[in-house]
Amino acid sequence: MDYQISVYLAGSFTDFRDKIINALPGIKFIDPRLNRQSHMAKTNIDDIYGATDEADAFVVCFPEGKTPGIMTLAEVGAAHSVGISIITANENHAGNNGSKTTQLEEKLLKDVSDYYFTSIDDQLIPFLKEKSIDIATKRIFKENLGTIKNVYFAGTVNYGLDRVAEFASKIRPDKNFILRSEDIYEDYKRIDDFDLMMVHFPKNLYWDRPTCFMLGAAFVRNIPTVIYDENVFPYPPLTGGLQRRLTNDLIGMLDYAVSVDEGNISKEAVNMYEFFKRYGAK
Repeated sequence: MDYQISVYLAGSFTDFRDKIINALPGIKFIDPRLNRQSHMAKTNIDDIYGATDEADAFVVCFPEGKTPGIMTLAEVGAAHSVGISIITANENHAGNNGSKTTQLEEKLLKDVSDYYFTSIDDQLIPFLKEKSIDIATKRIFKENLGTIKNVYFAGTVNYGLDRVAEFASKIRPDKNFILRSEDIYEDYKRIDDFDLMMVHFPKNLYWDRPTCFMLGAAFVRNIPTVIYDENVFPYPPLTGGLQRRLTNDLIGMLDYAVSVDEGNISKEAVNMYEFFKRYGAK
């Protein structure tokens, strides 16, 4: 019996999946619309597991006029990290009138994609009908929470997180505090050097999608993350399990960055109990 390839279909919740699934009955598609949705922790497990463990290939679509999904970029980061082929159809070309994709986001998608198309109907579907997709050997990352030496700051860093990094460097000159660069894929190439990620999403600004890519990559690599999302409604998947800790203040970000030296729970928990007492929880 011929092996039926499994393909994860990532993207915003629109009807593009139905069109692809109906056009390609010979492929087993993993549809995240069918994943558990009652709790974000369950959704995240299903999404990331489907995109990495279950899938042989990863197809991500950004239909014309639709805002690229935020969790979608985290799934891309996870799938790329384990070595699965990324096949992208981005109909929101940066520079086009009404484009929902920025130039930086488009560059990131091109950097991580094994195949990159600009049309779902005219390019992606014919490609999947005709092309035999290579199935890569997946990378497996073990959890190894040791000394926290290199701290990477991401999100929208010029709304206070840059000052956190500056102060942290003065308080703990023995640690390295790295601010995200404009080219997030260059940061990704160094991700295995990072012991901790700290992410800030300021209020009333859209969640930084390249940072979401890094969050997905950090998740499968078992790099702990601390997130501060100021929005009245934080984006649920990002704060529903992709992080290790949440804080609601830049002071909390600073305190964690300079105080926590070990990722091991027996030691990190001692820091957390001190934070609880210091900031009001008795």
